[in-house]
Amino acid sequence: MLSAKKLLPFFRNMPSWAVILIGLQCLYLVLEFSFNARLVDSVLVADTGYFDHLSHVGRLLSGAGCTLLIFSLLKNWKDGNKTIFISAHVAAASIAFPLVYYGQEEIINSLVNKSSAEQRMHAQHIALLKRGLANNVVVFKDIEFVPEDIDRPEAKTFINTIGFSVFFAPGYIDAVVENSDPIIEQLAKHRANKELPDAYQKYVGAREEVAELSEKYNQANLNYLKQVSKMEKKAQEIWRDVYLGLQDQWEERQKGKISSSLRDGFDLLYDRLEVYFIAREKCGDFGGERCLRRVNKEYSENIESSFGEIVPPEYWCKPVEIKKTVVMQAGRFVEKISGGNLDCSIANRSFIRDQYLRMHGVTSFDYESFRGFMASAEVAAGLRKKLGEQGIDVPDSYRLKNHESFINGVKAELVAQLKERFIDQTESQFNVSLPPGLDTAAFLEHPVVQFPLKDALGMERQAEPVPLNLSEKSFRDLILVPRIKNALAVERGRLMAKTAYYADGEPYAEEGKNFVRSVLIPPVAMGLSLLFGLLNFISLLFVPLARSGMNQRLVVLCRYSIVAIIIFGPVVFSSKIANTAPFQRIVEESQESLGWGSNFVVWVTSLQPVVYPVGNFFADAMGFLDSGQGESR
Repeated sequence: MLSAKKLLPFFRNMPSWAVILIGLQCLYLVLEFSFNARLVDSVLVADTGYFDHLSHVGRLLSGAGCTLLIFSLLKNWKDGNKTIFISAHVAAASIAFPLVYYGQEEIINSLVNKSSAEQRMHAQHIALLKRGLANNVVVFKDIEFVPEDIDRPEAKTFINTIGFSVFFAPGYIDAVVENSDPIIEQLAKHRANKELPDAYQKYVGAREEVAELSEKYNQANLNYLKQVSKMEKKAQEIWRDVYLGLQDQWEERQKGKISSSLRDGFDLLYDRLEVYFIAREKCGDFGGERCLRRVNKEYSENIESSFGEIVPPEYWCKPVEIKKTVVMQAGRFVEKISGGNLDCSIANRSFIRDQYLRMHGVTSFDYESFRGFMASAEVAAGLRKKLGEQGIDVPDSYRLKNHESFINGVKAELVAQLKERFIDQTESQFNVSLPPGLDTAAFLEHPVVQFPLKDALGMERQAEPVPLNLSEKSFRDLILVPRIKNALAVERGRLMAKTAYYADGEPYAEEGKNFVRSVLIPPVAMGLSLLFGLLNFISLLFVPLARSGMNQRLVVLCRYSIVAIIIFGPVVFSSKIANTAPFQRIVEESQESLGWGSNFVVWVTSLQPVVYPVGNFFADAMGFLDSGQGESR
């Protein structure tokens, strides 16, 4: 591997540590200037996570820049005592890096935590002012930006730094507070105009999807209505089959045993059962087993002659309901259980009758008419079974009353089945469940249809349906502007809240602190980035001069002269924006709180646009900190 000494003649006889230091400084400058450009671009960071990330990266780079700068000043390129050399660098790194990294964070946190409720409220209004400036809604006299210039480094630097000065200029904060409501109103309209092309295109796309869905639905619904129209005919066909079958059954019953002989048969059975149960009871008391065998034999012969089969005597006995009662026994309340046996008393005539009719498959001895026969439970039970085989569910309470009731009931069940199949079909075809029979207006306003439209437009919480015939202008006025105003209503509520709500322990305390950070961190980070970046650049710039044989005093003089120019030049020879009357008034008013430190804003505002193009070139080339860079305008 080639050593650094062989790569370039410039590095001949240069210690290895010096070559490494130059390399580290070059790498640092690329990263620092890239970060600096991204910091300018993040004038209005929407993602607080990205903002915190920027702050962390900025502290890391500032700590590294300060450390490398001290390394370059510790010793010239001549050899010396290595122990002292290494110790000095270790000590410098151990002190400089954490001092800058943590010191910057501690100073900001201290200022934020010590901020008053009024300052936190003001910081929120300053954030509103910055957004107004970024969108050209708020303008200062002589500092008006045309829309094409708003993304230039001069404009973004001004917006980033002006909030720092205004924070310490109460007079200007009062003006922002007084005009906060119209600023929000104008921001909503401006944002609506900016978002209109993309939002309306999404609306048109969603509308086309809805139109396609509507066409498919209408076709499916047409088929559904055609099938519904056929259900009347199908119900009539089922009725015809049922009616003919019932007629046959009725005629058979009229011809057969199901007539007055059925009643006579019951009377005969009842008499025989009366004799049997009385005889069985006597046998149990006096006759013994032989008597019971004789009585049971006579019962079996009589029953078999009547039914053609043997029916157990217990069939005619009524189950006795189990009852629980509480009685007093031996001075204590105890639960007594009675029942649970069979009551074979002949007094249960109605029970015996029902059992007799059940044996014959009927529910009554006779029907007065065919109509009465149709309305019987017996017929209903048969219908339930027959219709169930065709997939038609009939409730247990159903009774066949007449032709019309049957047709209506069967048709309703068939239509319900069609409806269920229709809903399943829409679910499989359209990925949404829709009921049949919707007209165009009802379909377009249905929540299932409206959801993807609202989802595409970010309007999920809106209850009212979104019309589908809006022009671009109508869409802006009726949909976009109200939506944005609703989003800004929360911010308006904070802006109009009582100052006391921003005090420690109150609802808006933490939000207020975050706004203070958004005011202080960008200009401070930008200033430190410029300072350490330029100082390290000067350090690298004078390495060739120091090795060229030039008088070292002259080299040192030139070095510190350039440092002085960089530090004081932008303040004395400030930029066009920094020389405007409004900017100067804000700086002058902030001097009461900041003193000479108010010139810090002038320095950053004037110098930053000069450095930005270099950093932006490196940042774009490396894709440095691209994520979350979007602005909340």
